Amino acid sequence: MNSTIAKRTVLWAALSPLILLVLVIAIPIILIRTVYEFFRGLWLRSMFQRKWGSKGKNILLVYSESPNWQDYIEREIVPKVARHAVLLNYSKRAEWRSDKPLEAKVWEHWCGGKEYNPIAILVPERGQIRTIPFYQAFKDFIHGKSFLLRQKEKELFDFAAKNTADPA
Repeated sequence: MNSTIAKRTVLWAALSPLILLVLVIAIPIILIRTVYEFFRGLWLRSMFQRKWGSKGKNILLVYSESPNWQDYIEREIVPKVARHAVLLNYSKRAEWRSDKPLEAKVWEHWCGGKEYNPIAILVPERGQIRTIPFYQAFKDFIHGKSFLLRQKEKELFDFAAKNTADPA
């Protein structure tokens, strides 16, 4: 029993400086990254509003040419939000590599990870930027379940109606 405790004590004594070193290096990196992402988000929002807000557009709608949703989005969603939306074709992302457009940067900043396409990014003049991911909704819709898709559409259409900013 004492031998086990002694081994653990020696192990912790050996690992403690390494753990401390990792923390001393990791914490400032995490802090710098967090501050950078915060200010990058402010800058991207400002640039998006400067470019599109003056034209009454406060929605970035990102979708691809997938047969699972392209026709539906272009027939049922785009006509209802076109006046307020900037469209970004995810299928053309290979063209973004050399000179990524502002819209792609906005999409990357707020949507990385799961359910990033199709998605609507809501950029109100004031308040928090929100995302409405549609991937799962379309997955359910394909299997005959329309509730989630209707819920996401309502959220998007309500935002468009409430945040109408008439172009100057």
